[in-house]
Amino acid sequence: MQAQVLYTIGYEGVSIEVVIADLKQHDVKKLIDVRRNAISRKNGFSKTALRTACETANIEYVHMPELGIESEMRRGLKKNWEFLRLLDTYEKELLPKKESFLNELRTIVEKETCALLCFEAEPHLCHRSKLAAKLEKSSHLRVTHLEPAWDLASTYGGRVL
Repeated sequence: MQAQVLYTIGYEGVSIEVVIADLKQHDVKKLIDVRRNAISRKNGFSKTALRTACETANIEYVHMPELGIESEMRRGLKKNWEFLRLLDTYEKELLPKKESFLNELRTIVEKETCALLCFEAEPHLCHRSKLAAKLEKSSHLRVTHLEPAWDLASTYGGRVL
């Protein structure tokens, strides 16, 4: 049995157009927003605008806030080691309490090509990598972390859109 691909993507440092283009390039059918709060100061990434951009591109948008990290846990973190410590807590203490939501997510991502979305450009500094790894261990998924700026630069001869 061939593994279904599960993508992850962060929008830090890129526009909504670049993210959507990268999702389309990888034939993503469903974008699963795993932010606790689907709001952003970055244009195009709040829930309604993101849903509209996805629908325009024929990508289904799903928000699963239960898999996000509470704002108060992220507040004040500045250094990479602080984020890594939070991700360790997320993986070891919070994720085990979210098994029903993980099962729901697993059911969705095993059916079609999906991408998990959060803010951070670097997947190892984002909880989406922990979610993806947990799903990969317990299913026939193969995880690939997209890097929109680099993915599209290679497509467009080194130019970032």
